[in-house]
Amino acid sequence: MQGSNKKSNLADQKAFKKLVTELYKAWESQDVSKPSRFYSKDPDHVFFDFAPIKYTGWKEYAAGVKKTFFDNMPPNASRLAMKDDFKVMRWGNVAVTHSTIDFSARLKNGTKMKETGRHTAVWEKHGPRWQIVHDHWSFPAK
Repeated sequence: MQGSNKKSNLADQKAFKKLVTELYKAWESQDVSKPSRFYSKDPDHVFFDFAPIKYTGWKEYAAGVKKTFFDNMPPNASRLAMKDDFKVMRWGNVAVTHSTIDFSARLKNGTKMKETGRHTAVWEKHGPRWQIVHDHWSFPAK
């Protein structure tokens, strides 16, 4: 992808910001079936989450996030907020979104988590819908 072919405009910015905001709300639900609609189901796609280091395919990703995070949280115990630095770059049917995020959660054992992190997603257009084919969530090392 060459930079000269990049198409990014205000309409893309608004559309993808809305899409990513909906994605974050879906993850906040703590029900992996809700963010599922945003992700490609190709079994070879790789997703990097907070922990562990990677998941291969949506099935592994959904099961891993449920076990690692959501099974350890009471209902309505997580928040994910986009900061004001959201950006999108688009090349035809491929787009990359990135932003910093505020993440907070409460575990069943009472432990509270509050972090500022990063989220980057690679989107591919399939018919009328954009789907994530790779994403990366992370926190800075402490």
